[in-house]
Amino acid sequence: MHVVIYEFEVKTGVDNKFKEAWEKLTKAYLDHAGSYGSRLHKCHNRNYIAYAQWPSKESHAIARRKLTNKSRSLLDELRSTCSNVKILCQLEVLKDYLVHS
Repeated sequence: MHVVIYEFEVKTGVDNKFKEAWEKLTKAYLDHAGSYGSRLHKCHNRNYIAYAQWPSKESHAIARRKLTNKSRSLLDELRSTCSNVKILCQLEVLKDYLVHS
């Protein structure tokens, strides 16, 4: 399993718009691109951290191409709410003891 950790620095006053765009985009990756899903976490100030899981590094690399045109527009919607988006790191899962509800 492949994990990508993102940091989003959200512009002032658009937190709800950001969270809605993140949710729609995450669902699109689940529905069309083979994602295992993501978790969104609130950090300090206006920053959010997301943890996304993929079957493999390769599946993550080609995921954007699998989105519908409508879903691709969600990328722009999400980015418009952020002053900065970056990948903090990419990880390969060696052991997994998370409890899934």
